[in-house]
Amino acid sequence: MSMKKNMFSVLTATHNRAKGFLPQMIQSVMNQKEEGFTHEHIIVDNLSTDATEKVVREFMKKDKRIKYVRNKRNLGAADALNVAFRKSKGEFMVQADDDDLLPQSSLKHRFAYYKDHPKAKWTYSDLLFIDPDNRLYNGGWEYRTTYIKHKTVLLSLLARNFIPGGTATFRRECIEKVGGWNLDLKTQDYDMSLKLAHAGYVPEKINSYLYLYRVHPAQSSKKQQLDETYVKERQYYLSLYGVKESEITKN
Repeated sequence: MSMKKNMFSVLTATHNRAKGFLPQMIQSVMNQKEEGFTHEHIIVDNLSTDATEKVVREFMKKDKRIKYVRNKRNLGAADALNVAFRKSKGEFMVQADDDDLLPQSSLKHRFAYYKDHPKAKWTYSDLLFIDPDNRLYNGGWEYRTTYIKHKTVLLSLLARNFIPGGTATFRRECIEKVGGWNLDLKTQDYDMSLKLAHAGYVPEKINSYLYLYRVHPAQSSKKQQLDETYVKERQYYLSLYGVKESEITKN
């Protein structure tokens, strides 16, 4: 499939969120102000049993930029993202979770940065936390990313994951280089950042709030905290990259 320059491919994996959050995410992508670029929104449905397909197809009647794919299996978000990537045509990739939102000028600011920094391969930004009613989260409403400087980007990321997944924008070539998302891991955003860093791609920060991260009881990150997914997979990453805890705890 040929790539279209100056196009963003927004990739969304979803499962049983037809009511509430998914329609809001779709609308937030539809609302993006295109200035010098175009976008497509690829939604991969991991075998939802609710009205997800019906909801998405109703949006497709209003906006031809929306693409719907019903996955033949449900192996998690990483698998759906790989499916979406294979269907995509864009020069730039943005992962947008089905329970979050993009601010109206999110893609506009991302494109402006790449236009001003044509050698940039991979970027990230700050984000705002919102609650289920789209209000700023009163438990702490912003996340300003801080780059912990170690000898390499990889060591910095292993010390602390300072790149929120939804704020990241990847050139297509980067995803192709590292082979997409790993199906065996639940922390797929973090894994992608580590793989890119290991491949020599240096992330650049856009100093703006380009993503709205929703805090709610059913979010996957809370479940992963409870079952210690982060702890287990962190140990896997340290072993995979041959890094000892002592190398990144001292600064």
